[in-house]
Amino acid sequence: MNIEGLYDLVYFDAFGPDKQPEMWSREVMQKIAAVTHPGSVFVTYSAKGELKRNLRDLGFEVTLLPGPPGKRVMIRAVKK
Repeated sequence: MNIEGLYDLVYFDAFGPDKQPEMWSREVMQKIAAVTHPGSVFVTYSAKGELKRNLRDLGFEVTLLPGPPGKRVMIRAVKK
């Protein structure tokens, strides 16, 4: 997967990590981190612990927000 450009917002709506684990790998998150700049926002409905740890390790400040109906929480991560 190649990602080019520079992005202010990433809305990551892949199927969940249990259904599509390759989309949630550290390598994919590294590619996303590489094309975002400080202040960029990454949002997703997933709130898995491994994802939160990876985002933090890659320079994002992770916040849990109330999720949509049927989902307790979701992630908003802002690149530092």
